[in-house]
Amino acid sequence: MMQNNQSEITALQKQTEEFEWIKRNFTKYKHELELINQQNPYECELYSVIACMIRCCMKDEGVSIRDVSKIQKCKRLNTENFRSKWGNPDFVILDKKYNTHEKANENDIQKYGIFGAVEIKYMYYSLVKKAGKGIFELNFKDEIEEHIRYFKKVIYTNGLVWQFYLFDDSKPKGDIRDIEGDELIKEFTLGTMKGRSISWEPNAEKIWGDLVEFLHGIDWKMYGKWGERI
Repeated sequence: MMQNNQSEITALQKQTEEFEWIKRNFTKYKHELELINQQNPYECELYSVIACMIRCCMKDEGVSIRDVSKIQKCKRLNTENFRSKWGNPDFVILDKKYNTHEKANENDIQKYGIFGAVEIKYMYYSLVKKAGKGIFELNFKDEIEEHIRYFKKVIYTNGLVWQFYLFDDSKPKGDIRDIEGDELIKEFTLGTMKGRSISWEPNAEKIWGDLVEFLHGIDWKMYGKWGERI
C-alpha cells in the first residue's frame, strides 16, 4: 500500500513539474511556432507542439491524448468510435483504460472513455469568418460542427487562437454556426497572422498563462462541463 501511495505522489509531482514548466515557457512555444512558420508551414507541424502542451497541462493521470488524424478502418481494431460523421479529428482524449481492441457501443462514447477531441488548423487559417453584418461563422463549419456534436468537448485551434466548445444535447439548441451561442465556452488569442508573419498580442504572455491554467483546470471526465475552474 505504501509503495502504491509513493508511486501516486511521484506521478503527481512529475505532473506538477510538467505543468509548471509549460507555464513558464511561453517563449519556447512562441519560438517553435515562428520556426514552423519560417521553415515548414504545414498543419502537421503543429501536432507535436500542441499535443505536448495539452499533455503537460492534464491534471488527471487517468486520461491520455492520442493522434488519430491518419487512422484507417481496421477489422482488428475498434476505431470507428474515433470518427464523427465528418471523419476523424486530429486528436482524441481517452480514458487510459480505453482499449481499442475491445468493441464498444458507438452510441455512448462517454461511457467507453472517449472524452473529447482536438481539431487543429494551420496558422494561416482563421477559426471563424465573417458571414454577414455582425455575423460570424466557424471556418470549416461542417467539420467542426460534427465533431462538436459527436465528441461534446472540442478544442479548436490554429496554435495562435484557442477555442473551447461544449455541446450539451440535453438542451434544445440551434445551429452551432452562431459562435456567440452557448457552445463556445472560452477563447484565447495569442496572436494573428499578418501576411506571412505572426503578430503576437502585446499581452500574449499573460494570455498564455491564462490559457495554460484553463487547460490545467479541465476535468475531461466530467460530462457537460469543461472543469471546476470555469
